Amino acid sequence: RVKIDFASGNIAIVNEVEPDHSGAAHVEDSVGPATINFFKTYWKDDIHPSDSSACLELQPNCVLYEGQSCICDTTVFGSAVFTAVDDSLSIDQIMNDLSIGAVDPATFDAGTYNSLGDCGIQGGVTVY
Repeated sequence: RVKIDFASGNIAIVNEVEPDHSGAAHVEDSVGPATINFFKTYWKDDIHPSDSSACLELQPNCVLYEGQSCICDTTVFGSAVFTAVDDSLSIDQIMNDLSIGAVDPATFDAGTYNSLGDCGIQGGVTVY
């Protein structure tokens, strides 16, 4: 789930856990509904839900949280945006199609990602 701050449009991840064998379902505050660990999100045309009615119009699985934010169910899809590099690929197309960031490959163990160089793309791009 995600929590959307009405004032900024920033979001925070909200985890829900299944109860354990004793029936307890403990979630740390940093990833629970009360979280304040928001991060910048880019909204289409910079339009984000900014009040309770906009929150509830997003989808049927959104709820108002303390009048200042909205918590919504999400679905994560993972897939390759580009499967090959062709001569027409430009830095503008890459920036347009890749709208979220990623962890720096250098932070992973050696061999997890392999640099393929710039693959002929001008503008300081490294393909992994």
